Amino acid sequence: MARGLTKFSKQEIKFLFEKAKKHASCGSFVILRADSLADVGRLLIVSSKKVGNAPKRNLLKRRLKHIFFQKKIYDKGFDWILIARKKATKLTFATLEKKLLHFFALD
Repeated sequence: MARGLTKFSKQEIKFLFEKAKKHASCGSFVILRADSLADVGRLLIVSSKKVGNAPKRNLLKRRLKHIFFQKKIYDKGFDWILIARKKATKLTFATLEKKLLHFFALD
């Protein structure tokens, strides 16, 4: 189940960006939200090369996915897009978790 919560086809990504609305933002992230197309919410993480090298981007993605699954954010019924900015790679896991839980709690 966990693998399917972060996989999108090109058509789904295009549709998601068309339907998503800005939910929250800070210096580290821009978070977009759209109604889920599936039974459960999914997570799309966007991190460009400007964010950092591949190991930094991958570490950030793993941390974000872990928080998403551990806190069962997929049960909220939304598809989420997290656009990472360069400052996000400098955050500790605890700070990252605190910020994301605050943003995901907003309605």
